[in-house]
Amino acid sequence: MFRYLDIPHFITEPNKKLKYIKIDNSNSGYVMRDIDLSEYNHFKFWFEDNYGDEISLGHVTHLYTSANSIMTIHSDLEHENSLAKLNFNFADDKSRLQFFKVKDRSKIQYKEYKQNDDLKFEELVPVVNEDDAEFICEAKNDTIYPTLVNSGAFHRAYNKQTNVPRYVVSFSLLNKDNSYLTFDDACDILKKCIIDI
Repeated sequence: MFRYLDIPHFITEPNKKLKYIKIDNSNSGYVMRDIDLSEYNHFKFWFEDNYGDEISLGHVTHLYTSANSIMTIHSDLEHENSLAKLNFNFADDKSRLQFFKVKDRSKIQYKEYKQNDDLKFEELVPVVNEDDAEFICEAKNDTIYPTLVNSGAFHRAYNKQTNVPRYVVSFSLLNKDNSYLTFDDACDILKKCIIDI
């Protein structure tokens, strides 16, 4: 579901004044951004120099979860699957990224989200209530290390036990034909960077 990575941390804390789209009825939000924005240049150049012959960076998602809050359990894909993303997290050590298995797939709801800016991004996001999901695991050190995650699995930010908001800069990883890179393939390509803890 996730792997910690030993890679340069070029990303700075995201702009907290971005117009975040509220996720369901939780105190969380997100906004998609273009990879070509200059603030990502240091990371883009490092990534392209090291992995650009095999994979590419897609759009960037900025996420937040308010202090003392929990994000809605969701998958980043309309049809639950495998989707590798590279996350840089800004929070304290009580913040977590948690993963879940859906107990009853008939309980999955599909929420429509639209972003009315230059990207004109819109998607259907599968969400599920906590009572209808089984906890699998959590990333406890993702505020220390950049983290490779399977965002196609059901997951949420858990920020309930801290007075510090959680901010994440998340890069989708793509194959050279612009199709989504699976989590397993990403682990194989980035295996020299994976930290076993």
